[in-house]
Amino acid sequence: MTDSKKDIVILEFGSHEDSFYSHFLFLHERFRVHLVVNEKILPLIPKSLNWASVTGIKIDARKSIGISWEARKAIMRINPQLVFFHTAQGNIVRELTFLLPLKYKFIGVHHNADKLIRGRSFSQSLISLRLKNYFVLADYVRENLAPLVPKDISVQEVYTVYYEKPEGFQYLQKTRPLRIAIPGAVEQTRRDFLGLLDALKKTPLSPNVEFVVLGNG
Repeated sequence: MTDSKKDIVILEFGSHEDSFYSHFLFLHERFRVHLVVNEKILPLIPKSLNWASVTGIKIDARKSIGISWEARKAIMRINPQLVFFHTAQGNIVRELTFLLPLKYKFIGVHHNADKLIRGRSFSQSLISLRLKNYFVLADYVRENLAPLVPKDISVQEVYTVYYEKPEGFQYLQKTRPLRIAIPGAVEQTRRDFLGLLDALKKTPLSPNVEFVVLGNG
């Protein structure tokens, strides 16, 4: 029997490896899933998953155009039906959107979605000449972006949950009945931490509620 699945390649040149597991879960039933990633995150890729292939790209002192050509060669060898930019911003992504043949369809996840706002980022506007379909990481991000992005850009929300516990995983001690975890980098431009603090000043919560900030800052 011939494998009827299509090929998809997930690209990640930074360090957003935390949601590969989730993306594999909803892609693998329809696609053979390939990875082309920053070689520094190879040890963090879940080994339990049946990747079609995994390719590491050295992100070093070379100019981004050299890295982009290497990534292009890896993608062309796979010849996927769909290219998934796991972090849809930056110089390498911008160059690949011009270097890759027009036959490839693009989608991407944007972790700094304000760059999609019309006129906010010249580099992102160049990427969006080819990449028209974006995922953002919450429905409220999509709702607030909707009136601000160019009309030819599609934005949908996606929720990624990491299921596989890494080696050495330890549960936090249950010192409180309720913990609210805040993932991701601690940056005011990504999450309204100051707004949260202001809200807590106005309406103090029970001492049995605790916020856990998971990202670095």
